[in-house]
Amino acid sequence: MKIIFEPQTEVILTAWVMATRTRDFSHEFSGLADVVRSNGNFLVSAPHVMDVGSVGYTEFDPDKIIQLPASETGSRRCWFHKHPITGWSGTDMFTMTHTPCGGIPEIMQWALAIVHTPMGWIGKLSFFVPKLVQFDVPVEHRTPSNEIVKLARVYKKENNLDSLTRIMYADFEKRMYEQRHREMASYFDEDEEELDGWDDPEYDLPSSRQMELSRE
Repeated sequence: MKIIFEPQTEVILTAWVMATRTRDFSHEFSGLADVVRSNGNFLVSAPHVMDVGSVGYTEFDPDKIIQLPASETGSRRCWFHKHPITGWSGTDMFTMTHTPCGGIPEIMQWALAIVHTPMGWIGKLSFFVPKLVQFDVPVEHRTPSNEIVKLARVYKKENNLDSLTRIMYADFEKRMYEQRHREMASYFDEDEEELDGWDDPEYDLPSSRQMELSRE
């Protein structure tokens, strides 16, 4: 049992790995792909990159899932991404077991996750019913051949992936800024609720004696 990339899929994913890795900065990216069983293996095809994040985080908007074209195989069960560590992160494990491919585990029933690490691609298969069971599954082409690299360079240039990386990263930064702004606004709203009524004449202020004891 192994994970096999459909040839054009390997070209596309390799091109994105190249586009998101520069001399000074390496972005994470993430997306969804189709996956079907074939002769006991898992064939991955039709990848859609949905986010280009920071050096250590990527997150795509779930609303983007419904905007994707219809699945070519009817089985969009592969979540892929790239990150800078050699194994699976805690965030990866939470994502693949709680929101696999943006869905509900019990409805998905099973899903595949693949991640590009500094050592190449690794994979994990998750079954969610009747209970959670996971298996590490090797990727056939963990690193691309020279021929795939050549084709990926052409694909990257023809599809302006360098420019698209900058555009998608700018969108990521905007979303993260707005998210932090909402979280801060919510935090201060809670503080205001706690202080609500402080100017009421009957507000329970400490007595002079209590204040003296606290100073002692």
